[in-house]
Amino acid sequence: MQYLVEDGGHVFAGEAFAEIEVMKMVMSLNVTESGCVHYMKRPGAVLDPGSVVAHLDLDDPSRVQQALLYEDTFTATHGELLEGKKLSQQFQQIRVQLENFLSGYCLPEPVFSVRVKERVNQLMRILKDPSLPLQELQEIISAISGRIPSLVEKQIRKRMASYANNVTSVLCQFPSQQIAIVIDSHAATLNKRADRDVFFMTTQGIVQLVQRYRNGIRGHMRAVLQDLLRRYIHVEANFQQGHYDKCVMLLTKESSKEDMSTVLGIIFSHAQVVQKNQLVIELIDHLHKNEPGLTDDLDNILNELTTLNKAENARVALRARQVLIAAHQPSYELRHNQMESIFLSAVDMYGHEFNPENLQKLIFSETSIYDVLPSFFYHINMLVRMAALEVYVRRSYIAYDLNCIQQHQLRDNLCALEFQFLLPTSHPNRPPIKKNGSSGSMITRVASLSDEFTGYDAGMITPSCQRMGVMAPFDSFQHFVECFDDLLRLIQTVRADSPIGYDDRDSTKSCGSNDSDEPVHIINIAIKTKEEYDDEVFAKEFQEFMSSKAKELNEKEIRRLSILVLYKRQFPKFFTYRSRDKFLEDKIYRHLEPALAFQLEINRMRNFDLTFVPTANHKMHLYFGSAKVGKGQEVTDYRFFVRSIMRHSDLITREASFEFMQNEGERVLLEAMDALEVVFALPMGVKTDCNHIFLNFVPTVTLDPAKIEDSVRSMVMRYGSRLWKLRVTTAELKMTIRLTANGKRIPIRLFLINDSGYYLDISLYKEVSDPNTGQIKFQSYGDGKKGPLDGLMVNTPYVTKDHLQSKRFQAQNHETTYVYDLPEMFRQVSIKHLLNTA
Repeated sequence: MQYLVEDGGHVFAGEAFAEIEVMKMVMSLNVTESGCVHYMKRPGAVLDPGSVVAHLDLDDPSRVQQALLYEDTFTATHGELLEGKKLSQQFQQIRVQLENFLSGYCLPEPVFSVRVKERVNQLMRILKDPSLPLQELQEIISAISGRIPSLVEKQIRKRMASYANNVTSVLCQFPSQQIAIVIDSHAATLNKRADRDVFFMTTQGIVQLVQRYRNGIRGHMRAVLQDLLRRYIHVEANFQQGHYDKCVMLLTKESSKEDMSTVLGIIFSHAQVVQKNQLVIELIDHLHKNEPGLTDDLDNILNELTTLNKAENARVALRARQVLIAAHQPSYELRHNQMESIFLSAVDMYGHEFNPENLQKLIFSETSIYDVLPSFFYHINMLVRMAALEVYVRRSYIAYDLNCIQQHQLRDNLCALEFQFLLPTSHPNRPPIKKNGSSGSMITRVASLSDEFTGYDAGMITPSCQRMGVMAPFDSFQHFVECFDDLLRLIQTVRADSPIGYDDRDSTKSCGSNDSDEPVHIINIAIKTKEEYDDEVFAKEFQEFMSSKAKELNEKEIRRLSILVLYKRQFPKFFTYRSRDKFLEDKIYRHLEPALAFQLEINRMRNFDLTFVPTANHKMHLYFGSAKVGKGQEVTDYRFFVRSIMRHSDLITREASFEFMQNEGERVLLEAMDALEVVFALPMGVKTDCNHIFLNFVPTVTLDPAKIEDSVRSMVMRYGSRLWKLRVTTAELKMTIRLTANGKRIPIRLFLINDSGYYLDISLYKEVSDPNTGQIKFQSYGDGKKGPLDGLMVNTPYVTKDHLQSKRFQAQNHETTYVYDLPEMFRQVSIKHLLNTA
């Protein structure tokens, strides 16, 4: 660059003040107004695009109007969007707005959440309005009136009038088929093809409307919702194949250069996946709550949503699977009516259908009944209330040896149930002792469902393991406080009224304990509540009461007191207080019936100090474990344990299907991963390794064990990356199968172990009884391959992390492979290569 005028020199309008060289060409720079020029760059400088070379002080500043920075505030505008008042106009506007949301044009929070809820409710209200198709047809007829034959228009308007006169009738259906016949009949009378083409082009809007409503209002609603959900899947399905960058690269390769706008639209929409999830979940929830029958019609699209396996789509996939499972289960009302009929038939001695044995269906049923059963604690019929309490106790203590159940009544017709039981043979405090032939016993054991599995020997009883309990329901916690003394007096009465010939002064002491004064009594109370409070509100109120009554409870030898908080249509919430903890809450058993703890096998985690971690789903039990070490040693083994029990809800079906087990298992697995992702954000989540998932599938299923392995393997592979990210190295599935429909039930365990991150080891065991000790142990089952747990007892505790796993964890944290895992990796690759070439 070269200047032609000195710095500060004067130039006239149109004169050149500098020359610049661009690609060997010299260009002059001229001024448009007269003034003095001042340079900003030195001569010979290299100029970048947009560089300021000089500024000009004008001789006449009024010749140029300078822009000033606006420093004032803008006035608020209150302009409202123009919205149509007609139903058809509102439908189009709401539908377009929801489609824009799914395209990624989402509002910021918290406006978006409120707007989505409003729009979904408005959409569903409009779609269910029977006048919607009538208004849409009126708009189309008004637009084409005069361009179609008057006879056709008259016939269509006649059918519209007939529909309008009966629009609120339950049996009235939109006459889409009749209107289609009118159009087709007139088209058949047109001989010239040109006339037919013009007629069909004119009536195209009517034909399209008729097709949309050919299955009625319900069919149109299904089509609209299916289209919205399909838009979500169309975008998110492109981001399920790996990392984000890889998905974008594949998407770009598959699209032509002319179609890049579509690719950009998909990427832009995916960027708002969190907001879109809210919309899709709101749609699914509305369907589930208000249109339960419609979920069957949307079965295919909901199944497609469940195949989305990325973490950002996990909430949508989980909700879709929950709705699918609920759609194939009977409603709460149906299950309640079924249970009520069973209770009434069991207690009505003078009725035509007196069947007390029907209660056995509830006690031994493999279905889930605890969300329905507690409501019968407060039935108007006292006999039903008493039967409901007995069913609850017998079902909860099904693995124990119940030998005495008695009904009692307190004041105000309050029912209470007293029961006595022996610890199960597998309990660590009850070693099996052969009964001496010379010593008799008045205790008669009640048969339990576990006998078929455990090979129970009637001669192996231990009267010194006797425990006693009382259960009573109350209308409120205040009601329980008022009746607390009466309940304690019942405990004393129970001790005095023990069965004739049976002295419980010694037998009610816990065997295996050196302390003869160990408490033995158990109290379960149920409290009904209408308002749903936070768990900590209940825990605080209960704890204050328990602390104030600790002395009285110890005097009455109360071992444990559990409080069931009952909500309508929900599973109870449990709060447990133990004498050994000075009646502080045992949070390990929160929301878990202590008598059912054996189904979660809490005792197998005894090598760890456990801390209960609250979760949004109280049927999902999450524990943070730290390995027990010697005094002064550092704890290096931290892990999460996720445990859940799976049941089905149909009281009619005897056994669950494999498809139900597969869907329910995948749903629970997604819920377990969701719970882990939440706690992984906490400081304790960073140091965890070897996290463990345990699922107990209670219903019996008829299938081939090999089918389980294939299904589980495909499921783990589908969610493998997410499981590895959550450091889940072990999963355990407990279930009972039959090889044939009438075959013997076989309790089996399936273990999945992936310590190294690249090889999934699946071992299958069946539970067998040891002929020498009577205890249950693992025995390898299947192709002859012996697993690492073969021969060990089923209550063998989980082992803590060894030195090798500690080093492996360090290597994996640095995103590399532990050197001692390389030989096994080469071995697996060699085996796979040989199998492929064989």
